[in-house]
Amino acid sequence: MEGSRSLLVEIQALVAPSHPGSARRTALGIDPQRVAMLVAVMERKLGLAMISPGVTKMLVAIVQWPLRALSGIPENALGSHFVYGANESFLLPRGVLGRADFEHSLDLHIGYRRQLNAKNMSLELFFDVFNVYDRQGTASVDDTYAPQQTLADTMGGTGAVAQNANPISGGTYEDLIWLKQINQAGNETGNPIGRNPNFGNPTVRYAPTSGRIGLRLTF
Repeated sequence: MEGSRSLLVEIQALVAPSHPGSARRTALGIDPQRVAMLVAVMERKLGLAMISPGVTKMLVAIVQWPLRALSGIPENALGSHFVYGANESFLLPRGVLGRADFEHSLDLHIGYRRQLNAKNMSLELFFDVFNVYDRQGTASVDDTYAPQQTLADTMGGTGAVAQNANPISGGTYEDLIWLKQINQAGNETGNPIGRNPNFGNPTVRYAPTSGRIGLRLTF
């Protein structure tokens, strides 16, 4: 027996607007939890709808103030060695003369970063200020107490004379005035050592206040 039969089928569906969960937000160069807090504040106080389509491009302000602190550099008293050459003889033990002043400086970094797409590409405009309060401390001092050659005597007509010196074991700064020259054989002579008039003075200072402006593309 062959034939066909028609069946009546009724389909009903209820359609309503859906409210999916918040999409996971990512941030570059800033804590994601801080971004979530900023978004919440803008929604609450400014009335901005940040849920749809979401925060995909955001301008982030960056402010940093790194502080540098450096202990003073050690000061030494150096002289010429009759075998090894200039500044190879520590006339006094290291640390006897102390250190230079404690140094510190403050820098400032201000930047504005904008995320360009969802692939962690961002563009940042920044401005740096180095050594904000312009502290130009001592970076290096003249450690040469006895130069390799004495200063020329222009009045008496004598030229520079080579001079060497041996270390003073357990000596102090007051003992340097008794330091005698050493000849090429390593024997002490009766001639007093010629002192460098610039000994102990700063030779290099830290750079003064300066600035830098730049544009950085991160991808």
